[in-house]
Amino acid sequence: TKFLQREIDYRILDGDIGFIRIHEFNLNAYEEFSAALRSLLQSGAKGFIFDVRNNPGGDLNTVCSMVDLLVAEDELIVLQYKDDEEILRSTPNRMTDLPMVVLLNSGSASASEMFSSSLRDLNAAPLVGEVSYGKGVGQTTLPLRDGSALHITTFRYLTKSRTDYNGKGLTPDYTVPLPAEVASRFYAMTDAEDTQLNKAVEVLRGAVSPEKQEKQ
Repeated sequence: TKFLQREIDYRILDGDIGFIRIHEFNLNAYEEFSAALRSLLQSGAKGFIFDVRNNPGGDLNTVCSMVDLLVAEDELIVLQYKDDEEILRSTPNRMTDLPMVVLLNSGSASASEMFSSSLRDLNAAPLVGEVSYGKGVGQTTLPLRDGSALHITTFRYLTKSRTDYNGKGLTPDYTVPLPAEVASRFYAMTDAEDTQLNKAVEVLRGAVSPEKQEKQ
């Protein structure tokens, strides 16, 4: 059974893998994401694949809140300004410590890269797919009298490892191309055609051994 929601698609894959596709980190995504996690855990998920392929990003506070559900208390993100920096920390809100893998590609940008990099830094979650877009800076909007506004880049953001992926992108732990013909119909491809998803399942299966499954 596949469940469709506005910003989140989720389902049980291959019997016991929780699969969550995040389309965008907008203001609705947090509630949908937490509901998806809860549902998949109740359905017996033994691990998770988070898919942020072609996700252009979204709201910084939203992505921080979503990562917060997946990690222990730690240094979550560093906002570096011209003369100062601010460190945002995660809270005791963690919902699961099960193994996880993240899918990303060249369309994964900004908040998607922060999500991916944070899970790799804090949970050792492997990244599978292709090099991401490479946007690690944030803007401040300054309204003008005539009703228009200026968007000025005022900070860059890094995850705990201080990896600066702006202009470079995140390099996956497992680089797997998606055939061009399949990529052209990304949202209509079957699981069997999805080489990146199949690799993510293989990687996750390596982390979720039968012994670990019995302990859950």
